[in-house]
Amino acid sequence: MKRKSARPSFSRRPSFNKREKTDKGGRIRQRNQRLAFLVLFLLLVVTGVVILMVRNGQKQEKSAETSQEMNDHTNYGPEEWMSQGAPYIDVQLLTPNEYSRPQLPLNGADYIAIHYTANPGATAQNNRDYFENLSISHEAKVSSHFVVGLEGEVIQCIPTSEMSYATNSRNVDSISIECCHKDDTGVFEQETYDSVVKLAAWLCARFGLTSEQVIRHYDVTGKNCPAQMAGSGNAEWAAFKARVKEILNGGASSGNSGASSGTNGDFPATPFQVKVLVSDLNIRSNPSMGNNVKGQTGKGVFTITEVNDGWGKLKSGAGWIYLENKEYVTVLGSSSGSSQPAAPAKKSVEEVAKEVLRGDWGNGADRKKRLETAGYNYAQVQAAVNRLCK
Repeated sequence: MKRKSARPSFSRRPSFNKREKTDKGGRIRQRNQRLAFLVLFLLLVVTGVVILMVRNGQKQEKSAETSQEMNDHTNYGPEEWMSQGAPYIDVQLLTPNEYSRPQLPLNGADYIAIHYTANPGATAQNNRDYFENLSISHEAKVSSHFVVGLEGEVIQCIPTSEMSYATNSRNVDSISIECCHKDDTGVFEQETYDSVVKLAAWLCARFGLTSEQVIRHYDVTGKNCPAQMAGSGNAEWAAFKARVKEILNGGASSGNSGASSGTNGDFPATPFQVKVLVSDLNIRSNPSMGNNVKGQTGKGVFTITEVNDGWGKLKSGAGWIYLENKEYVTVLGSSSGSSQPAAPAKKSVEEVAKEVLRGDWGNGADRKKRLETAGYNYAQVQAAVNRLCK
């Protein structure tokens, strides 16, 4: 009898069904994970695209602002500004950089801040180029909206919509003006003074400010800046602000460079004689302190053939001497026979103080020299100026 072969047992068959279910669940989880990663990746891509679009929009906006600023300079530039009362402004904007032109927005033009460069002999262009080079040297953070030069030239370095590094805590709401000077005294040349007065007055008018909103670096930090006008009760500063106020009120934009009219004034009819009391009175090529010294007279009596702004032309043709300082020169009278002395009539201290405020006597050391040469007590005149400014 044949033995039946043993048949395999399928008692473990259900385990295959369980494995299939397990594998199916794993595939579902893997698919879900892949979908989650895909969704996350898509979210990251979308986020990146949005960020790039925002940044690009900001760049375009900034570019548009810069372009608008440049268009403003093109369409409403120096000629237009001059018609509004400004001096000629040479626009040389600095290259944007964190050391001199950070392109931070000005919170509002609430003040006009006057400075001096503390860099004797340097021109407006020299100072502007120094600001520009800070983007390379990184030696300091300093700049100014405008620089006024030794001959009255004006360079704009920063748009008035942006902040400069000049006035410390007032950087955020002031427009700064740096002024050049020839020497360590910090005294401005007359051309510099006239230009900064016009520029300050024009900026005040442009931004709706008064002369009381024209300030010094000294007013912010106590720094001796500008040196010529620093300190409490400074008469030079009072006169400067008075000139700005006068221009804003419709007055002339620059002071008369001298106190005389260029005629004989109160001197005798020419020719007349003068007695020089000092041995070193300068002879100049033309009737002005700014002209070349050709020599000196020595003591003695000299004949004057022409008078111009208080200067007398020597009969010898050697040049001109200044006649209005009575410590140096005494007018003897007409050489035709009259020996009656004739000195310039002096005005009251109050009258002269009003002329100072009008700008008729110049500023700084030049003003002091003119007043003393004309026989006035400088301290008394400045005290009267201070009284009038209160």
